[in-house]
Amino acid sequence: MDKSVTVFVDAVLTELGRQQLATSGDLKISKFALADDGIDYNLFDVTHTNGPDYYDNAILNMPLLEVMTRSVAVAEDGKDGAMKFPLKDTLDDTVDTILITGVPTSTETVGAFDYFVISPVTENFGEDEEYTLTLPDDVFIDVFKEGEVITVEESG
Repeated sequence: MDKSVTVFVDAVLTELGRQQLATSGDLKISKFALADDGIDYNLFDVTHTNGPDYYDNAILNMPLLEVMTRSVAVAEDGKDGAMKFPLKDTLDDTVDTILITGVPTSTETVGAFDYFVISPVTENFGEDEEYTLTLPDDVFIDVFKEGEVITVEESG
């Protein structure tokens, strides 16, 4: 990266972060995620006539986009989806990369009593793990553990 260029990073707190800051006046950020979903990497042009210094010219000249304030974004197909292009360090993609399976990237339910199961498994770590599922709200979801008895009352 050219260190003579100033780079601005626009960060937005989640609803929980805003509530904590308003309540306690103190905020200890322990986790964050970066993504560049607003970048069209198809514009990276390795055939640019001015050479390698101009391959990313179209990308760098794109307008700046607003930061998403939802922890779940609306994907191009209109469905909710997680970050489309999360940024991660791929320099060492061997030992430290954890493979988690059993978590669908998207799902669709039909009707009030339809459901899907999320059963994460850490494939290459060799130990039992605990997982944290973070949701923006509980409007469309009820979470329960396997074997837990659930009473459903039909309204209307």
